[in-house]
Amino acid sequence: DAESAQRGFLLTEDTRYLRGFDPAVRALDPVLNRLVSELRASGFEDDAARAEAIRTTAGKKIGEMQTSLRLYGEVDRAAAIQLLDTDIGQRAMSDLRLQLRELWDKEAARLAAARTSSAKDLRTSRVLLGAASFLSLVLVTLIGALLGRDMRRRAQETQDLGQRNRELDRTV
Repeated sequence: DAESAQRGFLLTEDTRYLRGFDPAVRALDPVLNRLVSELRASGFEDDAARAEAIRTTAGKKIGEMQTSLRLYGEVDRAAAIQLLDTDIGQRAMSDLRLQLRELWDKEAARLAAARTSSAKDLRTSRVLLGAASFLSLVLVTLIGALLGRDMRRRAQETQDLGQRNRELDRTV
């Protein structure tokens, strides 16, 4: 956004373009601070160092853009455009894109590994849940069979006891 504002202004000399410059520049530092702190908090020190390098490269690009705007104000438009014609800003943006791509690729690889691990954990959980359900079903069936057997045994004992009582009654 800052680069679009700067180039739009230098090409057209329309100050409306500059409205977005300062907010874009101010917004960058908090985003990079959060990125660095989140990476450090997650234990990714190498990536936090990459983010610090991104901050440095972004600072170079912002410096180049601010210098061109200062040249416009202090010298003239031609001096500002001459700075744009150098490859300083282009190199900074190329470096910035490369650094961001490296960080993005690293994060994408971490995300893919986390997804794979999550899918594996989900499969394991499903298998364990299925096994636990099957075991529960077997236990309920076994308990039912044991209860049924115990009830038949008690019924038989009751019947046998009744038979003995009748025999005792006859004997008496």
